[in-house]
Amino acid sequence: MKAGAVREVLAARGQLIEFILVLIGAQDKTGGDKPQAGKPISFDEYFTQLFQIGTGWLGWSPAETWNATPAEIINAKRGRNAMLEEIFGRKSEDQAADVADGSFASVKGDLNAIGDLTNHVRPR
Repeated sequence: MKAGAVREVLAARGQLIEFILVLIGAQDKTGGDKPQAGKPISFDEYFTQLFQIGTGWLGWSPAETWNATPAEIINAKRGRNAMLEEIFGRKSEDQAADVADGSFASVKGDLNAIGDLTNHVRPR
């Protein structure tokens, strides 16, 4: 690489960093949001997860998913999650089912009653 080309790349360093941030869907955090800690992943894993969200969670075609920006995919998933919470409610910590406390017993009985076509009403 020639010295002139190196200087041009160094001069464009800020623009390149901004471009990379756009590619990964980073958002401008104003308002004192705490940074989220997590396990670092490679770009390959990151874009694979975005593709899974787009085609799986959101039901988009592969072409629609590849044409969307990471920020669009992330925001669409947030919107889908908010919609599902409005429809089905948010599960709180005290609603967590535990096999040990028998909280699945009534669910199991209800499911068994569905399979029994002679039993239209399950006695309680």
